[in-house]
Amino acid sequence: MTCSPSVAIWQPGGIGGQCAFPCNLTKKPSRSDVIPEQKRPAVRSYSLRLFITGENVERMKCWLFGRSADASFVVLGALSLLVGCAHANKRADSRWQKIESPGGVVWQSESDGWRAIVEPPRGRLTFLGRVDGRNLLRRPPDPTEPLEFGGHRVWLGPQEEWTPFWPPPANWEMMPANRITLRRPWELEVVSPSGAGSDVAITRRYRWAGPGILECTVLWTENLPAPRRSINIIQLAKNAIVFAEAKPTPGAPNGYAQLPIHGRPGTQQKFASPPQVQRQGRHLTLTRRPTTEKLGFSQQTLTARWPDAELALVPGKVHGIPQTSPEADYPSHVYLGGDGSPVVEIEQISPRLRPFLPGTPVGHTVRFELRDRTAKSTSTLRPDAN
Repeated sequence: MTCSPSVAIWQPGGIGGQCAFPCNLTKKPSRSDVIPEQKRPAVRSYSLRLFITGENVERMKCWLFGRSADASFVVLGALSLLVGCAHANKRADSRWQKIESPGGVVWQSESDGWRAIVEPPRGRLTFLGRVDGRNLLRRPPDPTEPLEFGGHRVWLGPQEEWTPFWPPPANWEMMPANRITLRRPWELEVVSPSGAGSDVAITRRYRWAGPGILECTVLWTENLPAPRRSINIIQLAKNAIVFAEAKPTPGAPNGYAQLPIHGRPGTQQKFASPPQVQRQGRHLTLTRRPTTEKLGFSQQTLTARWPDAELALVPGKVHGIPQTSPEADYPSHVYLGGDGSPVVEIEQISPRLRPFLPGTPVGHTVRFELRDRTAKSTSTLRPDAN
């Protein structure tokens, strides 16, 4: 598809083609500009992605002021086509496809050079990284036991209310997906099996929300009188360093908390700084050590970093009526496994949620924001913080 200087003309080629637009916008167009194609001077064409920038849009807006109604209408129409073409190209790039891989059938989607893969046998997202690069998620290649599925874990909690405390229900963590369907070509729905009693099915909906930004909405239909919270966990590839921000209060002078783990039953708000934490003002750098640690932070983006890439887990909107509870003070978690289980995880926890209407789902949305640290220009709008 191409666009002429003053009239949009549809050409064969579909959404895979390019849009063109005149590089010189200083001349005031008139009706005489609408001339047969063969008599028009050559017009330089630019890639659609290069044209639709904030600077060019501002130039267009400035140029439109003072122009005739006819000229403004023509140019606005052409701009609308450009935006529509960009939207179509984005959708085409981010479609989920069912493909054969060496390990079996998987679902795959790409956005701006990034790739996401969902594996039906593991019932979750297990690959997130550059198309030509490595996986930023921990994915044991051949699980030796069911808790080694890796990738994007999703549970309902709080975990302290589980009986027993560990492991999580099998249908949430240790079973293949019950169903994987396309809600739209660019949105994949992954539904876990239902378990016994309160172990309800959990639904994940994956879609690209922008270049290098994968969004997941987690949904469930509650069957307990007391509302629960969703627990979104990302297991990270080796050598990840995590960055967080401390927000001190009188009750928590360190600005974060130590969370319950085996051997530590309750949340601690006053404690000596653990060896896993390096501090510079409010900025914290978290690395794994021989002993295990789990830390809780006020709601915030948690960022994992490697020399070549960055993965941020961003809390999003909730679907339901949030309920206040003591554990809601620290909804952003970092797990730093010891030498016995050298795993690093970042987690975002929703509030306890009641449905708007009885029997309707509740849920929580998170985003995985990806950034290539080796590129001169970044793939997301997120600045290189910390």
